[in-house]
Amino acid sequence: MSNESKYRQVTNELVSIIKDSVESGKALPWRRTWTNRGVASLPFNYTNMVPYNGINRVVLWCAASKKGYSSMGWLTMKQVNELGGSVIKGEKSTRCIFVKPIFDTDEKDDDSKEGVNRTVVKFYSLFNTEQCIGLAAGSDISSKTGSIDFDSILENYQKQGGITYVFGTDQPAYRPYSDTVTMPLDVTFQCNNDFIAVFSHELVHSTGHADRLNRKFMDDSTFTHKDLALEELVAELGSAFLCTELNIVTDVQNHASYVKSWLKALEDDEKFIFKAAAAAQKAVSFLSQYSGSVESTEHDVQTAL
Repeated sequence: MSNESKYRQVTNELVSIIKDSVESGKALPWRRTWTNRGVASLPFNYTNMVPYNGINRVVLWCAASKKGYSSMGWLTMKQVNELGGSVIKGEKSTRCIFVKPIFDTDEKDDDSKEGVNRTVVKFYSLFNTEQCIGLAAGSDISSKTGSIDFDSILENYQKQGGITYVFGTDQPAYRPYSDTVTMPLDVTFQCNNDFIAVFSHELVHSTGHADRLNRKFMDDSTFTHKDLALEELVAELGSAFLCTELNIVTDVQNHASYVKSWLKALEDDEKFIFKAAAAAQKAVSFLSQYSGSVESTEHDVQTAL
């Protein structure tokens, strides 16, 4: 099976789940409005507490939403067996994806990564703990969430990153030409978590500034509708990622027109969701460094497995 076919299979599964959420009026899979034992819903490997990141975080959120799991613990079949458990008869695995670029390197300089020779794309299968019986006690993810502080991010990002905040505006926005995030006052939101979620969305936008992660922006003359859809999905996923790391939940939903644009782009481009999830993870790791506690942007799949 070609790499493009693998990307398309994963994308089609996600599109189906997202469409179902939109049509039924439910929250998007990554916008869960409840916690599990007081812990925000961060998919993690049950055996070693390593969280899944990027596209696989989205895949596992969508699977949990579709199948109604409350647990965010996941394992391979091998890990189920090692913990003395078994998968309940008839249960089906969730397919995740491992993507690794293989670089051409100069024999004289092993650190050189001048060009990607090929990309390895592999599927691997995971089971939720609720699909298993007889498992020995695994890891608890609670210590992995709430480990970064939003107020610290805001303060340090302003002092060290040069961002400007303006409060009391009518609309939340990021303005790249002045490198400014504008926000309504927190008292105008239904709760503080909603304020943080919307603020996080705009902060993720700001990471794309040319002096930071340098994503294409609306002030770029070549900016297209597809670019806008990508940037909005990056900010949406990034906000969800960051809120989970902050251990907060929110029911803030994105505008229907943005969701429609994502779905069209997802259907047209099998790599669209992969690009968005990777950029969102990178943005959150960039912001998290200003809290003084940052997880790696690339939790190795072999570590999780």
